[in-house]
Parts: sequence; C-alpha cells; structure tokens
Amino acid sequence: MGLEMGAAWQDTVAFYASADRLARAGAGADKLVAELLDLWSSRSDGILTVFEHGSATYLFEVAAGTVPDRTLACVGVPPREVDARDASYQAGFPLLQSGRPVDRGHLMPHSGGGLFGPNIFRQDRALNRGLSLDGRRYRDTERTAVARQSMYFAALRYADASDHPAVIETGTITAEGVNAQAYRNRFDVAVTASYPPPADRQCAAHAVLDTLTSAQLGDVGEEVVRMHLERLDVPIVAVGDSPTEGKTSILWS
Repeated sequence: MGLEMGAAWQDTVAFYASADRLARAGAGADKLVAELLDLWSSRSDGILTVFEHGSATYLFEVAAGTVPDRTLACVGVPPREVDARDASYQAGFPLLQSGRPVDRGHLMPHSGGGLFGPNIFRQDRALNRGLSLDGRRYRDTERTAVARQSMYFAALRYADASDHPAVIETGTITAEGVNAQAYRNRFDVAVTASYPPPADRQCAAHAVLDTLTSAQLGDVGEEVVRMHLERLDVPIVAVGDSPTEGKTSILWS
C-alpha cells in the first residue's frame, strides 16, 4: 500500500489496510465503499447516516449533545464533466476566521463533482490552495483522481466537539491498492488519543516548515529555516542541497 504521510501519523497505514487488500483482490466499487463506510463508522459513537450527494457517498454524524452536525467522510468517482461552480452560494457559507487563515474547503473537490452543503468544511487555507508542501501534495492527489477518474475518498478527524476538523485524510483507490495521505488541518489543538500526533516539538517544527514552504512567502534560504528550527530547540543534524533542483534537505532528530 502506497502511503504518503503528509503529517506522519502512523495509524493511517494500518487503518486502510483492509481496503487496500480488497482493492488488490479486485473488489468492486460497492464492496470498497461499504468497507470504507464500516471503517469510518468505527471512529464514531454518534448517530450516523449515509447518503448520496453529487458524485459521492457521504457518512454524516447527526448532532447530539454539544456535538454539532458534521461530515465524517465521503467517497466517489469523479465524473467526466461537472457543472460550473456557484461562487455566490459558496461565498455565503458561514466561515469563522481565527488563527491561521481558513477557506470553505470541498471534501470532494468541485472538479470531481463535489457540491456544497455537507461537502463544505473549514479548511486550512495553505492546505486548500496548495500554498505549502502539504498543500501541494493534497492538491496533487485531487488532480490525479480527477484526471484518471479514480475512486477518491476524504475523511475528517475531529479533536473536539466542534465541526472544525483537526486532520484530513485523502486518498485514491485503484487496482494497485490504496494510496492515502493524512494532513494536519488545525494547529491550535492536539489530536485525539487514538490518532497521536508527533511529539510537541516535532508538531511545532512541521508547522514552521509548512509556513516557510508557503508559496506566499517565496523562496527562503537554509539559514532562515535553521534559525526558526533552532528557536524551537530542534536538533538539526544536517542542512544542505537536495537531489531535487532548487530544494533544500533538512534532517533533524
């Protein structure tokens, strides 16, 4: 199973293993969707409902107690053609800004047939717009799924009783198996115990590097990166040129 761990959470590898085996065994779309829904349902103790919306099947958690209505995941195959985006509707979707800038993100991308309503969630802007290293990986997965019309899924992980997800998992499913990624969507909360983050220092380092690689900042030199990591007391083993042209490799312990 190919897994590019955007935020390096290890339980994603094991979590999608059963779906990976089914895909490699040639299981049909209905069986794969059912398996994913079972997996995602195991993460919630709430009241769940499943429905079709646009090009995808959604798993939705109904409000209970202090927990609001919130989408848990979706899965579908991007269609060949999609309708024009309704920009006025999207602009009217409520959006609370606090801390890092956020956007009205699409769980299933609009280019993949994603609509509004349960498909819209509060998403870190750098991730949504491909302005960071993780953001570029995130957008590349979406583009690949749409271009190849591969089965695409996205799941939201929550760290509190809000509808603001802390982690986003995305991936594609082909005959070669599951290719999944996990990305941090919030930097103001710790993730749940069942989804452990790296050590606090490494979380801070990932956040700094995510910001420094933002396209809004332009190119930054290795000394600038070194300075910011040293402020976090991150032991740097080596900083130097990467085999990739124009890139810098950073190794810390």
